[in-house]
Amino acid sequence: MHELAARKMRTMTQEQPTPDLLISDLLGRSQAGPLPPPIVAPPSLPFGDLDPLVFERLVGEVVWLVDGMNDVRGYGRPGQDQGGLDLIGRLDGGTHIYQVRRIVQLTASALKKAVEDFAGPSRVQVPETEWIDRRFRAVRFVLATACSADDTAVEDQLVILREKYAGDLEIDLYDGRQLSRMLRERGSLVGGIFGPDWARAFCGYDMPHAPVTPAGRALLNDPLLHLGLGEILTRAEEFTDGEPARAAELFAQLAQRLDQGFPVHAEALRAREREMLLAAGNPTAAFTVTMRLLLDRYETGDRMLDEPRRATELAATLGSPAIDAATVATALDDWFERGYDLGPVTQALKTIVAAEDPCASQLVVAVAEQTVTDEDPADDPAGLTELAGGLVGHLTGMAGVRLECCLADLSIRAGVDPVEAYRDLTRRALGGYISEPLAGLVHMRSGRALAFAGYPDDAIEAYRRAVLVAATSDNGGDARDALRSISFLSSKHGLGFEGAFNAMRSARSVGSHDRLISSADDPAVSALEALVDGNLPDASREAHRWVRQKRVAGALLDELVARRRYGEVFARAGVLASAVRQFIMADAQDQAVRAASAAPESLEISQFLDVSANWVQASAAAVIRNQADLLPDSAIDGLAARLVTIAVQGTAPSLMGPQPEKEALGALGAFDLRLPISAARNVLPLVCEMVPREPGHYRSADNEMLAVLAACAHSDAPEVATSAIAALVDAMGRSVHLADRYVSALGPATPGVLDGVRRLAADGDDNALITLAGWDEANGPLVAAARSAAQTILSEPVGTIRSTFSIGSAAERCALLLRAAVAPGATLAEDTGEPLTGLLDRVVHHLLFWAEDRNDLVW
Repeated sequence: MHELAARKMRTMTQEQPTPDLLISDLLGRSQAGPLPPPIVAPPSLPFGDLDPLVFERLVGEVVWLVDGMNDVRGYGRPGQDQGGLDLIGRLDGGTHIYQVRRIVQLTASALKKAVEDFAGPSRVQVPETEWIDRRFRAVRFVLATACSADDTAVEDQLVILREKYAGDLEIDLYDGRQLSRMLRERGSLVGGIFGPDWARAFCGYDMPHAPVTPAGRALLNDPLLHLGLGEILTRAEEFTDGEPARAAELFAQLAQRLDQGFPVHAEALRAREREMLLAAGNPTAAFTVTMRLLLDRYETGDRMLDEPRRATELAATLGSPAIDAATVATALDDWFERGYDLGPVTQALKTIVAAEDPCASQLVVAVAEQTVTDEDPADDPAGLTELAGGLVGHLTGMAGVRLECCLADLSIRAGVDPVEAYRDLTRRALGGYISEPLAGLVHMRSGRALAFAGYPDDAIEAYRRAVLVAATSDNGGDARDALRSISFLSSKHGLGFEGAFNAMRSARSVGSHDRLISSADDPAVSALEALVDGNLPDASREAHRWVRQKRVAGALLDELVARRRYGEVFARAGVLASAVRQFIMADAQDQAVRAASAAPESLEISQFLDVSANWVQASAAAVIRNQADLLPDSAIDGLAARLVTIAVQGTAPSLMGPQPEKEALGALGAFDLRLPISAARNVLPLVCEMVPREPGHYRSADNEMLAVLAACAHSDAPEVATSAIAALVDAMGRSVHLADRYVSALGPATPGVLDGVRRLAADGDDNALITLAGWDEANGPLVAAARSAAQTILSEPVGTIRSTFSIGSAAERCALLLRAAVAPGATLAEDTGEPLTGLLDRVVHHLLFWAEDRNDLVW
């Protein structure tokens, strides 16, 4: 019986098509008919009233968004009439199978049959010979039904099945009650399938409306008048002379009314509020308003103008913690152009937090975001990390999520794997514990971290989720940024050009540019204008602001574009170390190498070799290759060890995309005589394996391979040098481009070289003959080659009008061979015919006539 089941399963596995129903296909399904109106506080959702395909879509979204599966697909072809749809998801390397059945009632026997039909007998209870093939080697099986399993027999059967398959296959049941519990906090998902009424009744969730532009009359006139608040403004103005405290109170109320929709108008009213507070003799409240103005301008990207100075002056009269708050605020403003020392700023933040200053949390978030944006190796963020960690749980909304994302990034910098660093945030985002617009930010930041850690597949999956959330939240700009990041990662890691093109096409189709994190103006436009005008201070400020905005938003590709422009600012200003850092991170390898070439001394960029993103490693290795001669001896051992790891553990160098393995080999070869013995021993097997090939075959890393072999040939370790020399001679015999030059450079005195070249020459290898000629060594094959080359030159007519003419390298080759053939000590045994000296004279005269032949200039 088991054998029959096994054959049946093998047949099914062979006949079934490859899964080709993507999650996007599932998400495109919508309910055709009306659903019943919800009752007050419904205990569950009306799954049974959904169209079958829509119920399958619902389960698919639960698999993707709630369970957090990657690469979710439907098993089957479009158009197949299936009683249920198999969904496949992958997580942590394991495959999870979901069987979807829209049935009215589930019995214990039906549950048992569904599990056993898929899994067969438990592999812990029967010998291996009785196992049946399971599709995709699943680690978990889930039955999802539209009905609620109220029968205790079903519950009992589920317990029995879980015990039976324990240690073999996880078994789960998602019935109507369980699905309802899983969707209770997923208002947007419920609303998208069941409609806004069910979302409101079941989840207490109101579907968001598309944002609207403020009324035209309000934009053209005073918004206070438009909102009917003109009378309050008039009364506030009346109080300014005699009762400034009351005027300040009214200005504050008016500003609060304008915060939504008219923030710049609200800012002007707060400035009036501060004036009145000072007039009323209340500098403490005036300082609080100043910090609010300053931080609001910082968050919107506007210049802080005079606010840091005003804050510093007021703080001087108030003492600590106001002085510390003003210190941090001034540092935030300075950061855009000059940066700051993180240590004193962190100490000031500790004082502010201990004093429970109302601005403390916002200041901590701002400093943390600036720190993760720069990733300056000179910074020690341990104190900031500890301080920020103490605020988790005290911040809600966007500020809380942004702080936790910074903490995750700081932990990655400290050595934590990005998957682990973002695990809890991702779990909460998928589980609906973080509201959807902010969940999108988590996915974006997680995607960025995974991309730099060298996990392109997981990064793309995170950005895919971000696209869905951004589209639901009407943040089209974020959806565009996520799609552009998907396109970038797909192309850089060779994951499919069609996918990269499709993602970029979709990005260009997004009409909305609303973003969760935005500014009053576009820093990209401001930075480019300043660059064109040659205004480097403004260009630096705006480009830095641009980098921060995209880094904090997790927009990978756009962050790299911003970093490239920021690097250009540094390059123009002659700050080459900073320029190279930005170019390396920005996937601008050529610009990084050019900037490094202009540096008079070596640049410290070794930390980028530890970044797993292939474009970062490739650019860093290329810079080290360019600066090899400038590097101090003390740095060579450490750099060589990291470069060997990249070269040996990476994939074979290709002609497409970033090539960190190729650049690592190039840097090792550039060390030349300074290549450490340990590095030579570790990399030599790799480059020796690259030499054998079919005739005429070219590899993209051939030049780098030869450079490493040449460096190893000079090694003080005899076994390394011997193997490297043999490999170089072998490469020469296989006509690897430039191999003959490396062999010639070693010289005939290098042990093993001369004998190897002679063997090749004896077989008629042209490169070997030329190499021997360059060493002024002649033998029988060389003399024969010299005579043949001479006849080729002498047969070329002189004084004949021709439309085209090419001399090539034949004359140079002939001269080398003849010179070696007539040199003292040349072996002329068995050489007959015209004396070589006479032949040499004839060739010289022929070449002179050739040089004087003006007919060859005729076109």
